[in-house]
Amino acid sequence: MRLFIVSNHSLALTIADVLPGIREGSDDHIEVGDDVVTWCDGHLLKLCEPDFYDSRWAKWDASTLPIKVPFERWQLTPQDDPLVKKRLATIESFIKKASLVVTASNQGQMRVAEVIDYFGYSGKVMRLRLRDRDLRSAKNFEASMSMINDSKCRNLYLAELCRSRADWLVGKNMSRAVTKLLACDKLIPIGRIQTPMLALIVRRCIDIESATETRQEYYKERTLLREMQRFARCETYDITALKARGYIKVYSRSDPIKDTALGRSLILALPEQLTDIAVAAAWEDVLDQIVAGSYAPEEFMRRIDIFVGKRLDEIKALSGKVVISPGTPGPQSHQKMSSLQRVHTANKSEASTMGRHVSKPSH
Repeated sequence: MRLFIVSNHSLALTIADVLPGIREGSDDHIEVGDDVVTWCDGHLLKLCEPDFYDSRWAKWDASTLPIKVPFERWQLTPQDDPLVKKRLATIESFIKKASLVVTASNQGQMRVAEVIDYFGYSGKVMRLRLRDRDLRSAKNFEASMSMINDSKCRNLYLAELCRSRADWLVGKNMSRAVTKLLACDKLIPIGRIQTPMLALIVRRCIDIESATETRQEYYKERTLLREMQRFARCETYDITALKARGYIKVYSRSDPIKDTALGRSLILALPEQLTDIAVAAAWEDVLDQIVAGSYAPEEFMRRIDIFVGKRLDEIKALSGKVVISPGTPGPQSHQKMSSLQRVHTANKSEASTMGRHVSKPSH
């Protein structure tokens, strides 16, 4: 039996339409002849919470940081949704009987690949890399089946896995440290991409207010995403998250984006490397090297651990000296804004040299 595991329901319907044989459908899979097509519809799995690895991390306590997970110990767990668990049960029931698993995705490889890894499938896996013309007829579709063994796409999956784990480590460690040590227990989420994005907004707002750049305009969604995407992958939901956390003010996609007192206070307080978009850009460069097979995922994660440790030391040194609040920014604002101006003018090539925590290995 061939089992097609695809990224979403609509793609499953499209594939089922061109498979030869009698079609029988249900709400969680489609059978066509001897083939079965099922789907993920989003990430069914998530990284385990810190206390899965160590009970000390169940409580937010700066003294238990850093949170570190050995490369071989990372674990996934189902999302907290009964429908997700039902979908995983469906996939598991078929994957046990499959002689060949075919993956297909038009929304990223990770959501399908991680499910196959989760169930420990050791049989043959192929990846279907679809183009529009592949689906015009069953003949074209079947011909595309012989194109590539999934192992050739493994590096792409490993890079996405490293991206996810790096985001997790930075978020879990920095959010806890900043919340407990710099914000008097006020929850302050920190993000690998969202925090540098906020820094761009803050810098632009301060420039306009101080009239140092009379020709500048406030960012709007389109211009902010375009600026960020010069350095790192980001999406509209990153802007939405900053708004939900009270760091920015924006009412619609076409409105100017302005920082809040809390957002500005945060950026002025944080260590520079957490707000530096060039650092995020350097990480993206190394993730590209993982895709190319020229950089080891284990080395990338080791360097992320080093990065986290250094930032924790900097935050601990600021404890008692800096308080993040909606109040007036402290006296360090001029120095911090000078730093942000340097970051704003950095280009992609400069970013690679600035992200020394993920420097390229020597050969």
